[in-house]
Amino acid sequence: MVLAVDLVDSDGVPETLKSSLSSFFKKRTPVGIDVEVITPEFVYIEITGKVSYNIALTTQAISSIRTKSINALTAWANNNINGFDVVYRNSKATAAVDAADNSIISSQLEKRIFKKFTPSSSLAASYNIEFNNTLKADDIFSSITSKALYEPAIESSQFTYSTSTNAFLIDDGAGKLRIVRLDNQNNFVTLLSDAGTVNYATGLVEINSLLIPSFVGGTFNVYARVDNNDIKTKKQSILQLNAENITIDVLQERI
Repeated sequence: MVLAVDLVDSDGVPETLKSSLSSFFKKRTPVGIDVEVITPEFVYIEITGKVSYNIALTTQAISSIRTKSINALTAWANNNINGFDVVYRNSKATAAVDAADNSIISSQLEKRIFKKFTPSSSLAASYNIEFNNTLKADDIFSSITSKALYEPAIESSQFTYSTSTNAFLIDDGAGKLRIVRLDNQNNFVTLLSDAGTVNYATGLVEINSLLIPSFVGGTFNVYARVDNNDIKTKKQSILQLNAENITIDVLQERI
């Protein structure tokens, strides 16, 4: 028997607690049944949204509308996802933002899911990342492509690769990962053309053996664009949307 345990306000379970829980349940299960307590796999959601509101209906500042929108979306997530065996429904999330204030006319939410980990800074390693959702592939990546024109299905945090301190992973639209950087014209420059593979149908990302001596941020994140409006997870995974991963741009309209 496998038990995935989630702690409030925590992304992990201490080994001592796992051992205690395992002992507790073993004493209460039939003989011959092994009990394994595991840390659940977290799948995080990143939201980038646009909210339009009617300035004739309110005197509130843009910052207030933004705060209300983020708070409404966070509250909706806490009540409807942020747990095991749940599905993110983009239409429901959008409706929650629309209802945040009577001056809001409409909202659009773009989403990515991501997983985060801390790679070794001294040892090269391969990584298999399962997103368990169909991914949205863009057109085939050309040798020099403007970042404004190409939207990868897979994108990682920036990290140090060879002499470049701003390298990152993207997919090429044809099932391969590349290590790239951006030049002064915001074009992709390929540093390594075969860094792994992407299965767009299953959401499996396989990163070839890679040394990441340093990276930007507290964790190394790998982001994925899903092809559907809704996001599902497997049973031992927790879908999580946090306020720090929500960005809202507020637009004024007069009707």
